[in-house]
Amino acid sequence: MLNTMKHYKIPDGATIKVLSRKAHASLSSQGSVKDDQGKYSGKYFHLIDPDIVEDLKTLERKKLKLKEVHLTMLLPTKVAVYSFVEKLFRCIWGLQQNKAPLSVKHFFDFLDAQAEEMRITDPDVLHIWKTNSLPLRFWVNILKNPQFVFDLEKSPHLDGCLSVIAQAFMDSFSLSDTQLGKHTPTNKLLYGKEMPKYKQEVRLYYKQIQDQPPVSDSEFRDFLQKESKASVHFDLPTVYVCKSL
Repeated sequence: MLNTMKHYKIPDGATIKVLSRKAHASLSSQGSVKDDQGKYSGKYFHLIDPDIVEDLKTLERKKLKLKEVHLTMLLPTKVAVYSFVEKLFRCIWGLQQNKAPLSVKHFFDFLDAQAEEMRITDPDVLHIWKTNSLPLRFWVNILKNPQFVFDLEKSPHLDGCLSVIAQAFMDSFSLSDTQLGKHTPTNKLLYGKEMPKYKQEVRLYYKQIQDQPPVSDSEFRDFLQKESKASVHFDLPTVYVCKSL
């Protein structure tokens, strides 16, 4: 969405001063780093291997084998964004006021009912159903493509960094234990230490939703009607056209 004068609450008759400036890169750089000549230079931060070939028009990442020096260089960035990633994950699998949204509760109860009807008693099956339906189908798509929600430009560099965070999110819902070693990809090594904690929080998240009181059909219908009225507004001519169609 393109913002207009109305979005910035600029009234009629206001005096506006327009300044021209050189275009900057889509990624904000750090201007406090000096090069060998004592001049300030830009520096990108990475969650991916920093072996990047810079060209005037494109940034092409080279595929190299994992090196310990790469991981050492990536860790400071991980530490810098750690609190933001933690808050993001817990906003997704956390429960406000210890209560899941009605839509999530209703859908998970539907999967529980299907498992009971099919006499599936393996809890891992339900875990996989719920994981494939909500976190991996919806949330990962948003994490890797924030331009679907926000008015921003996703550069190739940013895409690689977001893929690392999305991979950590997906690993948190995995039932298999990742064996870390010298052949493990860098993105898995970055958040390998946090994985046991994340997986435990995900299991607790599913358990808390399952233990909540069920949502009745009438309650869920009322919820959908309220959401529809709050999100969609039709004028009368539009309503008549829709009814005639």
